Amino acid sequence: MRMKWVLLLSLFSIVFSSQTSALESPEPHTAYLDINSNRTFVPLRFVSESLGAEVIWQAETRQAIVKSKDLTIQIPIGSRTAWVNENPFTLDANAFIQDQRTYIPLRFVSEGIGATVSWNVSEKRVTVSRDQIHVDLETVIRNEAEVFENERFRLVKVEKNADTYTVSGEAQIFEAVFGYVVEDGHNELVKGHASTEKGAPEWGAFSFKFNVKKQDENTSLTLILFEESLKDGGREYELFIPLD
Repeated sequence: MRMKWVLLLSLFSIVFSSQTSALESPEPHTAYLDINSNRTFVPLRFVSESLGAEVIWQAETRQAIVKSKDLTIQIPIGSRTAWVNENPFTLDANAFIQDQRTYIPLRFVSEGIGATVSWNVSEKRVTVSRDQIHVDLETVIRNEAEVFENERFRLVKVEKNADTYTVSGEAQIFEAVFGYVVEDGHNELVKGHASTEKGAPEWGAFSFKFNVKKQDENTSLTLILFEESLKDGGREYELFIPLD
């Protein structure tokens, strides 16, 4: 099973300048640190809006747009290339979707909207600052296997052996058949269908395998599970799973 050290960043406090009132009883937020790549990922909307930026999700192109002052940042899901005021920018890690939230590299988005990131190792805290706004995040480390889910898929896990991937979990799919595709941000490298033991409204277990290799080492692989629309055959309830 693909194991991954993750860093759970739960909201400690949000402190605003004297002109802005502090938020009361903020909800906890979860972000991830991949120890192997030393990259921190945070929920895009939470961090961006806390720092005063606007976030727009474009479902048809599967990309997030962050707007702040004179900046417009486009972040495609599963790609290492973002766009800042229409200029390409290479990410140190690709954005992904988990639990219906878009996660992005903390440092890129912070720097992209003119913020700074600092770490307090002794207090296990990361602070993102912009103008007179400071977002403090307390950190807790734990070791667990990654599990992915949304409205139609749950308990989804991925195991990797060389270039072979085994995907297992449960799905609530009409007629017990769903689609999948592996993308590198530019191309569809693998696509197919898999079946569950039971059809909706029941949850049915599934397991399938596929083989895939990167065509370009500068890209990242993303597996997308989805239900096909009975109306037009389009993708619905997409679940994005980063493979590297």
